[in-house]
Amino acid sequence: MKKLYLYISFILSLFFFNEAKAQTLTGDVVVCSTTTGNIVNHSQFLAGADRNSTIYRQCDTTGSSVRTTLTLHKIGLCTSAPTVKFVNANAKTNDQRSNDGDIGDSIFTSCQFVVDSTEGYLIALSSAGEVFPVGTDEVVNPGTYTHGVFVIDESVTVTAEVNFSGTITSAGGSSTRCITNGSTIIDTGAQGPIVNNVQRGGGGALCHSSTAATANTMRILYSNVDEIGNTTRGIESTSLGSINFYNVNDNLQRVEIITGGAGGDGTGTATTKLLLVVTFTNPLVVTQNYEYLDVLQNLSRTVSLDFEQGGALASTTIRLIQQGPFGIAFRTVEGTGKF
Repeated sequence: MKKLYLYISFILSLFFFNEAKAQTLTGDVVVCSTTTGNIVNHSQFLAGADRNSTIYRQCDTTGSSVRTTLTLHKIGLCTSAPTVKFVNANAKTNDQRSNDGDIGDSIFTSCQFVVDSTEGYLIALSSAGEVFPVGTDEVVNPGTYTHGVFVIDESVTVTAEVNFSGTITSAGGSSTRCITNGSTIIDTGAQGPIVNNVQRGGGGALCHSSTAATANTMRILYSNVDEIGNTTRGIESTSLGSINFYNVNDNLQRVEIITGGAGGDGTGTATTKLLLVVTFTNPLVVTQNYEYLDVLQNLSRTVSLDFEQGGALASTTIRLIQQGPFGIAFRTVEGTGKF
C-alpha cells in the first residue's frame, strides 16, 4: 500500500470559552463588524456593558499576519459519533452542563486514526490557506465517515495583528493597530482568564503603530459558557459542520474541574489535551479509488478580541487577543486507487 498524506489546508484556530465569551448550542460566536478592507469597526465596543448585551465586547475576526503553532497528536475518521466520557464522578458533578455524559473510558471504536503520535507533531502555520502535509502509514478504509477527530496539546500560540477604524487603548499604549504581545493566558472558565499571572487580568494585547507582534501562549484548562457555567465541553456551529470541543486527559476522558485551592483560580484542573469532534455537514465517502484527503477549514475568522473588563476599565480598552473559531471538513481526491 502507498503511504497516505493528509494535506492539512487550515490554520487550526481554536475557539476558546472564557468568561466573556457568549456561546450557544446552535450559532457561531459573535462576529466583529468590519469596514472596507477588513478593518474592525471600533464603535461596536463603545456600548453594551456586559455579555448578553445587544453589543458584545468580545468578537471574532480575521486579523492579519496570523501565525499559529500547536502540537498535533491524532487525526481520526469515524463512521459514527465517538463517546467521550468523564474521568470520574466528581468530573461529571462539577461540570455545569447537566447530565452531559457518562463516566468511564471514552469509546472510539468507530474511528480509524490516520495520525497517532504520543510525542506529537509541532505544526506552525502562517496563513489560513497554507497546505501542510502530514505523513502516515495508515490508509483510510473505504466507507462513509460522519465524524472527524483531532487531538492537540492544551497549549497553543498565536501571533496576530488587528487594525481598527478608531483608536483602541491597551495596557501599554493606544493606536488603531493592536497586536499580540508575548502574553501568557490560561483559560480557567469563570475563574479566569489568568493573563500574565493575574486572575481576570488585562494586558494580553498591545496597541501601537509599529511594534512587532510577538506570540501569545494560551493554555485552555476548561471553559465558561453563558447561561451554562463551567464546562469541559464547548460547542460551535460552522458551515462545514458542528464541533464539540473537549478538555481531556491523556486517555481522552473529560477532566474534573477543580476551582478550590490557593486563590481558587482553577489551575488545579488536569487538562493535558484538547479533543475536537467534528460532525460533518456532508459525510465523507471514501471509495476504492481515493488517492489522498484534503482537510479544509472555514477561513472566515482566525482571532478573537476580548474587551470585557468587568466594568473596571473603559469599554474601548482591549484585554487580550486570542484564537477564533473554525470549521473542518475532509475531501477525498480520486485517482487510480490505493487498494
